[in-house]
Amino acid sequence: MLFYLALFFLSFLLIGWAGASLVRSLTALSRLFGLSEYLVAFLLMSFITSIPDLFIGISAAIQNVPQISFGDAMGASIIKLTFIIGAVAAISGGISTESKISKKNFFLVSLFAFMPLLLVLDGVLSRGDGILLIMLFLIYIMRLFREKDYFNKQVWNNGKHHGALKHLGVFFAASSILIFGAYSLIWSAKFVAEILNMPNVLFGLLIVSLGTTLPEIIFGFRAVRLKHTNMMLGNALGSIAFNTTIVLGVVSLIHPIEITINGHIGTAAAFLLLALILFNIFAYTRSTLSRKEGIMLLCLYVAFLYIELMLFI
Repeated sequence: MLFYLALFFLSFLLIGWAGASLVRSLTALSRLFGLSEYLVAFLLMSFITSIPDLFIGISAAIQNVPQISFGDAMGASIIKLTFIIGAVAAISGGISTESKISKKNFFLVSLFAFMPLLLVLDGVLSRGDGILLIMLFLIYIMRLFREKDYFNKQVWNNGKHHGALKHLGVFFAASSILIFGAYSLIWSAKFVAEILNMPNVLFGLLIVSLGTTLPEIIFGFRAVRLKHTNMMLGNALGSIAFNTTIVLGVVSLIHPIEITINGHIGTAAAFLLLALILFNIFAYTRSTLSRKEGIMLLCLYVAFLYIELMLFI
């Protein structure tokens, strides 16, 4: 038992370190190419910070516990909408939401976030559902690339960046560690979940999701320090879209995800829907998501944890 617990926490730490290292290396490398602010925040950074979810999802599917990946995707969406965005808004004093880029995507990202819960109402996220999720994301990306004005504003200028080879080395090393950490996390998590007598989907919802969102949490607080809160918002929304479409789509193609609709899933669905509604109201009614609204989102996450733990106990 101690071995599996130690391996789980070690894997948890490895994923956090590797995810943070990927963020730093890709941020540095993107300076070399002068990528646009939106491409860095919504597409590139959200893809990179979602790599832990993707590797964990594939590992879970291969090891016949895809429910962990489903719980991870739902839990991570709730964490990003409530804890990460809420904490950054509370600490920084507010996040601007008047960007054309952001507001045109709030509703679509909300739809992506809730789509897996609608598709699993029949008790399974099938391979057909997985294809649908992947197609939705690809169509969405094609639509974004047609709107070229999204990619005009550059956050970094083109030019030489010293140490590019070093950052490439860090990127590949961190990716390798991430693959190992993801596989060992899922392998040990199966035994830890059995020890705690916790259903796989709940374990993914509450525990695994915290590990996979460490890169976003670190990126969010780095964004506050560097005064790039808009990039944090783009990263959070982009990773939600990627996790709930591409990650779950790939996992369900490898192994259909059978889900028993119970109190834990119902609670997660209710809080995710409430978080999406509140976020959209906050974003559309004002040009800034205020500190007070950020605290409200944080309180929503605390309430979610409390109710889920009470249902488990």
